[in-house]
Amino acid sequence: MRATIVTDLGFGDAGKGTVVDFLARQSIAPVVVRFNGGAQAAHNVITPEGAHHTFAQFGSGSLVRGTRTHLSRFVAVDPFTLITEAEHLIGLGVHDIFARLSVDRDARVVTPLHKAGNRIREVLRGGGRHGSCGMGVGEMMADAVAFPHRTVTAADLRSPETLVEKLRFFQKLKADEFREQREAIAQTPYLEHERRLVFEPGMPERIARALWEVSMRFAIVEGRYLAHLARDHELIFEGAQGILLDEWHGFHPYTTWSTTTTHNARTLLAEIGYVGAERSIGV
Repeated sequence: MRATIVTDLGFGDAGKGTVVDFLARQSIAPVVVRFNGGAQAAHNVITPEGAHHTFAQFGSGSLVRGTRTHLSRFVAVDPFTLITEAEHLIGLGVHDIFARLSVDRDARVVTPLHKAGNRIREVLRGGGRHGSCGMGVGEMMADAVAFPHRTVTAADLRSPETLVEKLRFFQKLKADEFREQREAIAQTPYLEHERRLVFEPGMPERIARALWEVSMRFAIVEGRYLAHLARDHELIFEGAQGILLDEWHGFHPYTTWSTTTTHNARTLLAEIGYVGAERSIGV
């Protein structure tokens, strides 16, 4: 078996998705391993037949029959966005997309509360906006640093009581953060959905139920599952964003909450004791 690591040598948008699709077509039943980033990724693939999909969380080789996706623990998973992306892939004829997906139980989860907090915070900045895409990844990562034991993980998606407890914590956290701006938020029509998520009672329970239902569509696995995949499949590690945006090596403040180099991919290979052929492609 062989492992290939695909990274972007610039600021993103260099064509990682196209390269991953090409590599998948040269392989037999490969596994695309996402090793950083989250649903803010936008990796476009257009097939020779004209099918076009913008990959966010599913591996960019998914238009190739039999290609699997594994979301490692380094990925910020957004279950609801997975549903939206899957619906488009199903429309393109990839009807078994969820059967091909596995998610590491330790992967952090971006919840609607994080997205709401991200969007409210950005709007309240007014003319000083950062230009956030509003997907809540940075919001979740900041909360994970401050409250690591409260972070929602993929494993929690199958534990309704734990999920509700954590979501209640984050709703209170966001409500306290924006309490003084509550009137301003209420007067902003396009923040109505976000206002309800942050301030309305019962939202954690409703979100938890919906997250649990979504999680039942895909496999949540132990970290060692990657070793099982590596025995029978070629691994294609697909990076998100670009190395010049790396949280440690990029040009701050123009950086992302993500390690965009090959580091995470090589960490995963080391953890499973991988000894096969390995190569790295910079796009």
